[in-house]
Amino acid sequence: MVLRGRVVKKIHGTGTKSLHEAVYLTSPQGDFKLRLPGANPFRDPQLDHLVGKSISAQGEVDKVSNQFFVSHWSELSLSGSSTPPGKSRKSRQ
Repeated sequence: MVLRGRVVKKIHGTGTKSLHEAVYLTSPQGDFKLRLPGANPFRDPQLDHLVGKSISAQGEVDKVSNQFFVSHWSELSLSGSSTPPGKSRKSRQ
């Protein structure tokens, strides 16, 4: 699945012991907490770097947790075209 949107930080887990600030993708399809497979679920420097940017991301949505597990992404310019592909953990191996 491919989603396009803006990366923001929001509070996640209100009312739970897992309350933390998380990186989200705000898209026309909804808001999804971004995750890299196998990465720390509470903080990931690679995703933090994307905050404030518009991206096109490929991955899988976990409908139960409303998380988007990102495999690849690219930053979008103001015109909507993409810049060179982003670095996911998968592509660095």
